Amino acid sequence: MKRISEKFMIASVIFILVFSMFALTASIEYNRTVEHEKQAFKDELQIMRTNFESIITSRMRSIYGLVAYAEISDHLTQEEYSSFAKGIYESTDNVVLSMSFITDTTITHVYPYDAYKSIVGNDLAQIPEQRAFILYAKENLKSIFTAPVQLLEGGLGMIVRMPVIPHGKYYGQVAIVFDYDTVIDSVGITSLSDDHYIELYSEDALSKQENIIWSNLESEIKEPVVEKVDLYDSFLHIKAYPKNGWKGDSYLFYLILAIGFLASSAAFLSIYKLLSIKYQLETNQRELSNSNVKLLSTNEALETTINALVSSKEQLKKQFEEIKAQESYIQFLADHDSLTELFNRRKFVENLEMSQSNHETGAVMLLDIDNFKNINDTLGHVYGDKVINHVAKLLSDALPDHATAYRLGGDEFLVLLPCLVDVPKISEIIKNIMGLLGGNNEIDQISNHI
Repeated sequence: MKRISEKFMIASVIFILVFSMFALTASIEYNRTVEHEKQAFKDELQIMRTNFESIITSRMRSIYGLVAYAEISDHLTQEEYSSFAKGIYESTDNVVLSMSFITDTTITHVYPYDAYKSIVGNDLAQIPEQRAFILYAKENLKSIFTAPVQLLEGGLGMIVRMPVIPHGKYYGQVAIVFDYDTVIDSVGITSLSDDHYIELYSEDALSKQENIIWSNLESEIKEPVVEKVDLYDSFLHIKAYPKNGWKGDSYLFYLILAIGFLASSAAFLSIYKLLSIKYQLETNQRELSNSNVKLLSTNEALETTINALVSSKEQLKKQFEEIKAQESYIQFLADHDSLTELFNRRKFVENLEMSQSNHETGAVMLLDIDNFKNINDTLGHVYGDKVINHVAKLLSDALPDHATAYRLGGDEFLVLLPCLVDVPKISEIIKNIMGLLGGNNEIDQISNHI
């Protein structure tokens, strides 16, 4: 009985050691799967961040001309203001409710005028909900993003205020009022919230504390994916986490555990049998001939077991090589744009940060395709993808060997020119790019002017 307990204990230790090695491999696969899932979801949030920045900042850029005109105009009439604001307003895809001009702190102009003329004459410094923010833009001469805001005309909105500073002296502000629900839907928060906990928040410019803009969180979440949205003088953060948590239990994870259990069981049986043989030989030394027969039989079983272990080892080696190949492919996907196979935004940030840490000089070129939305609207997104691929190839062909092209997203590209700060040389590269783009741009028998 003592020997049986001893054999069982030793074989159990071997079982635990072998299975632990497989469990460690399975754990590595589990963590790899989780990281892959996080990266894939981070790419979704990057698209959401790009959408948010595009919706807000494109409108902010649009009113620079209006701000400049207000800065040089001694007296801005409602008709002049409407003339400027109309073109900007009609290109906003219904995300902008109104655009108002504020002289000092009082609303003096608004567009569309007929719909919102009732708010003209309101001194926002006298309205508690808006006083602090209107004065912040006035006193700090900085643009400020505020949301959610209870609007004078009713409902919730998001407001961007940009100060007008003629001759370095504060004169007033231009305010863009965005429709709260339309912006939330447009950037994809509503659709993503079905399966994820999401929180959109900003740092309050006044209190320096978090200001919740939109959230469906029920409690604090662990290991969220966070993206930062840059809105000039303001920053927003998107924090998200799957409602069912990160799933790392892939098919390969369960396969490794199953193989580990089988290999561990085989090791357990082999060790247990080896120990049994040892004790049997010690007991039956006098019956050497009979023991030899049993030993031969045991050796055959042992060889079979060893062959099985060798075969298992070769299978594991093959699986390990497959895992390494998958990791290399995953790394390629993490660094490259799936459509054009150019490097992506994440790789650009990584390379730029490395150049900065090494104190290297260089230039960065940002390009986009004018009126690309018209191509998607008229010819479809599949044809739009062909145009993107066509431009990506021309861009790669036009660049010198030391330059690197990246796809930022949508119709935007980046070019990194390391160690190049000579303006004539950069201009020559730009001419080369524009020359290729001005050539044959026929795609599917359709000639395109790019």
